[in-house]
Amino acid sequence: MFEQWSLTDVLAGVAGAVAVAYMGFELSRRQRKLRDLFNVLDGASAEMTRELSELVASGALRPYSTVAAGLSRSAAGQRGRPRL
Repeated sequence: MFEQWSLTDVLAGVAGAVAVAYMGFELSRRQRKLRDLFNVLDGASAEMTRELSELVASGALRPYSTVAAGLSRSAAGQRGRPRL
């Protein structure tokens, strides 16, 4: 069986295996990089956020809104288009 394989067949197979392994490594690296960038909540903060979301969903709390608080856009720290 191995007698029929030429050197180019073996090299192509090795190159293909290396390419697939590199793609797997690169995907894992990018996923880890994104996870490190976006996972800013530790366990306690994530639990508190989950509980607050449940309180909002149940109606015990209302989400904060600058309109409901009576703040203007500039008082809320948001920049609007300059008025002429």
